[in-house]
Amino acid sequence: MKTADRIYKTISVLYRLFVGYAIFCIICGLFIVFNPNLKKAEEDERERLIKSESFRRGDILSSDRKPLAIYYPEYMLFTDFGVRIGKNYTIDRQKVSADEKNPVKLDTLRIHIYKEFAQTLSKSVGGNADDYYKELYGYRVKAEDEKKNDKTGEKEWFTRNILKDKINVFQRDMIVENPYLKQRGRNVTGIYTKEMGKREYPYGDDFAHSAIGIIREKTVSGIENMYNAELKNGDNILTTIDIRMQDICETALQNAIFGDKRLVGGTVILMEVETGDIKAIANTGAYYQDYYSDIRDKYNNATKATIEPGSTFKTVSLMLALETGKVSFSEKFNTKIWRDNKQFTEKNELDSFLTVSRIIENSSNIGTGNMIDKAFDRNIDKFIQAIKALKITHKIEKMDEIRPSINQNSNKETMLKLSHGYQIKLAPVHILSFYNAIANNGIMMKPRLVQGIVSRRTGSTKIFEPEIINKAICSKSTLDSVRLALSRVVGWGNARRIAKSPYGIAGKTGTARMWLENVKNYETPDSSSRDLSSFCGYFPEKKPKYSCIVALYTKLLTKSEMKNFYAGSTAAPLFRKISDRIYALYCDRDFVPADVSTNIPVIKNTRSENLSVISKKLDLPLSVDSDTWIKVNTVNKKMQVSELPLKRGIVPDVTGMGLRDAVFLLENRGFRVSYTGIGTVVKQSPEQGVTYGSGQKIHLTLSTN
Repeated sequence: MKTADRIYKTISVLYRLFVGYAIFCIICGLFIVFNPNLKKAEEDERERLIKSESFRRGDILSSDRKPLAIYYPEYMLFTDFGVRIGKNYTIDRQKVSADEKNPVKLDTLRIHIYKEFAQTLSKSVGGNADDYYKELYGYRVKAEDEKKNDKTGEKEWFTRNILKDKINVFQRDMIVENPYLKQRGRNVTGIYTKEMGKREYPYGDDFAHSAIGIIREKTVSGIENMYNAELKNGDNILTTIDIRMQDICETALQNAIFGDKRLVGGTVILMEVETGDIKAIANTGAYYQDYYSDIRDKYNNATKATIEPGSTFKTVSLMLALETGKVSFSEKFNTKIWRDNKQFTEKNELDSFLTVSRIIENSSNIGTGNMIDKAFDRNIDKFIQAIKALKITHKIEKMDEIRPSINQNSNKETMLKLSHGYQIKLAPVHILSFYNAIANNGIMMKPRLVQGIVSRRTGSTKIFEPEIINKAICSKSTLDSVRLALSRVVGWGNARRIAKSPYGIAGKTGTARMWLENVKNYETPDSSSRDLSSFCGYFPEKKPKYSCIVALYTKLLTKSEMKNFYAGSTAAPLFRKISDRIYALYCDRDFVPADVSTNIPVIKNTRSENLSVISKKLDLPLSVDSDTWIKVNTVNKKMQVSELPLKRGIVPDVTGMGLRDAVFLLENRGFRVSYTGIGTVVKQSPEQGVTYGSGQKIHLTLSTN
């Protein structure tokens, strides 16, 4: 019993010790967790990391948070060969000769550092370690010579980049995390890196490029410039761009420009009516200082190409004239003679007098001028003030745009020119914001390209709510008349080529002669000129969901080359192609655009179970029996399925099959198969229907055509 008692007492003591130790550990843990000093130190360290410059630049994201532009870190590797030179600064006072032919002696530590560095370079980026060491040693000797001759100047007076190319983050980590080098630190080794990262664009370098912008010493446009501070802080920028809409607009614009040799550039902006969100912003070519070129890095046509818009501005004139109450929608005005019996010749053959509605439908310059004359008592100052009151010329913050301007120099014809879109300079985004307001029941929304900022610190998103610029651009009666006029422009006016869409389009065409700064005129001495073709509108007509502007710019063309170049035959059809696809994608998935092929898919001859899978995936109305080989024929745009006849001793028909199915079928029947080409079987030898024996050879010819 005494032995049992001793064991019991020992276990009790050990138990109490373990419990006591556990309690002690718990108390220490709680002290660490709730110690205010330690907690503050942790927060300070976190704040230091957040404020440090070591984090990467933020990404630019689409509306569904897919990356449009990501930051790819790259590094330049530098070595300062001037660190710790001279007897007062050497770590190891013992001198050794690194090179018998060179009288200069380096300290032992330096030699070990460069040898280790050379081997690390060889392992991380490739190359010969001995060559690296010789180069490092040579620079060090040169640095000591210059030190002796007092040729040193600034702090990093002898820094060299041993590697001419940049290294990635993995290579950098192999170098800077080398235990031998890391232990001694940069002040001893002289080795350090500088981040010289670059942008990568997952959807291609040209995808929404003008909206995204560029990164350089001085960014000049786009989101990279507008939100440079936030991006440098590591925050992500959440845009309003929809990837599919952007792709539709860019593809349509590029096809239109490449398909018309007269065109040199253009822009398309697609906006959501209710919010003012820019869902797509596409540019091809660039307008810069009155000439065009492919300088996408410097200019964004959509926001910075402030030029005279031409006839798309007539809708502004119509609205302002009706709003004065001095002009009615059914009132007629002279379309041939303007002020002081001055005769003009219109491009279109128009009646001498037309109603206000017909003036807009047929885009009469003189009719619009006479309408504005009456509405504003021939007072151009009143007209300009009314334009400004619409807020169409206000600068849009965080849009990286050039503010619109109006010619304030009043002369005899300024009123006429201003009424139909000259003497005023607007970018496409300003015009679109006005038409978007018409579609939005008179509420002018601020165009929004960035909808939020995603904090790198918390991961939360700060959303910028849609912002109203003008609560009511006009009265309801005026708005109804303007919308009716825009509907008639498409119905039987200058944009009638895009009429009869099942969802309805309303908008206005604009064909304008462009000012040539180099000759201070709209035409060169040989009568060559540049034109702007545009169409701005919205769809669906009854309940508008999207507004869009298409602007196309021509090369310098002669009058004969410019013949039949009108917005109704260029910009308007492009608008229709875009609106058809957007409507089919987001409004009515059963709608098929007129220019989209509806050909049925081509299906190879195959096994019945394969066809069952295909028909289910593609939702095809096909039903087949199981465990059979089938042929698929297309007759009158309908697919017909029939069973492939297979008989013993008779060569089967494998034309129309893929190689895998053909080989499987033939080898199971004892054939030795050879083939040439790729794609689908188009020829076989021997042909179908002939008799064969076991082990017979058969050759297949395949083609992709």
